[in-house]
Amino acid sequence: MDLPILPTSVVGSYSMPSWLERLKTEYSLRKISKADMDEVHDAAVKAAIKDQEMAGLDIVTDGEMRRDNMIDYFAERLPGVEIDHTSKQFYYDYFDSVVRGKLPLAAMGLVDDLKFLQANTDRTVKFCVTGPHSLVKRIKNEYYPGEEEFAVDIARVMNLELKELVRAGARWIQVDEPYYSGFPQDLPWGVQALNALVDGVEARIVLHICYGNRYGKPSWAGNYRYLFPTILNANVSELTLSSRGAAARIWRCSRSFPTSSTWASAPSTSRATTSKLPTSWPSAFGTRWSSFPPSASSSCPTADAITWRSRSPSASSVLWLKAPGSSASR
Repeated sequence: MDLPILPTSVVGSYSMPSWLERLKTEYSLRKISKADMDEVHDAAVKAAIKDQEMAGLDIVTDGEMRRDNMIDYFAERLPGVEIDHTSKQFYYDYFDSVVRGKLPLAAMGLVDDLKFLQANTDRTVKFCVTGPHSLVKRIKNEYYPGEEEFAVDIARVMNLELKELVRAGARWIQVDEPYYSGFPQDLPWGVQALNALVDGVEARIVLHICYGNRYGKPSWAGNYRYLFPTILNANVSELTLSSRGAAARIWRCSRSFPTSSTWASAPSTSRATTSKLPTSWPSAFGTRWSSFPPSASSSCPTADAITWRSRSPSASSVLWLKAPGSSASR
């Protein structure tokens, strides 16, 4: 499927309907069977896909409707992770999970989710995974010397799964790393683990970073200055950065763009997400697009595109695209 110059998609998990929350919690309490829960999840995914199609989105996801949260879904599937399935009473809580030995290589079963998504839409699809840095913050480590070694080994295991996703037809893969914002001192090794995760993965890689949104509230406060220049070493095609004070933070960050690069801004919707670098700068954008004189203070992002998304419908949301001909290099 051919995509427009500025294709739209969702960034994070889709809104969870209350009926699905109740059924997920009942499943956690062993009140309904796995077979019944699988049927419920299939129906929920189909509804999320249809909703995205009706909204006119170009790239759709499964809404992450099968996932209780961004950690447990992967912790349960990572080989070598021990899970206490009695450790949570509400579906959104986290399992108690622990690693007591080196992670073996084994399939995680994510390809089945991708195939179900592909079978229920004729649009371009995007598959989302939680990154290794975030996973090591929630899975207890009783084997590896430290979090860095643990994260790199998780990346080694998940790298094979991402390559299987590509073989099954995945062309867009999003990696979620919200815990960067809570532990900015980890960013150097966090980026190394990210690069190990996507090494040799022949897909368009989108990196999503935010400040958390647990129970509708951010987990941390701050801005994205901490990302630069370290994040420039990430082998990704796009950054999606979520912010409540989107406009103010964007302009503050824009001051770090070098004069050697040309950037442009455009309004975007509150659920807008990804974009593809155009082969030429379309004149059709007209007055909607405006370049600005950036500061020469420090280096700029080298990803093909940076998407800024605001959670608040009333807040502005702006999409930044690196214009063709910019001299920045990865």
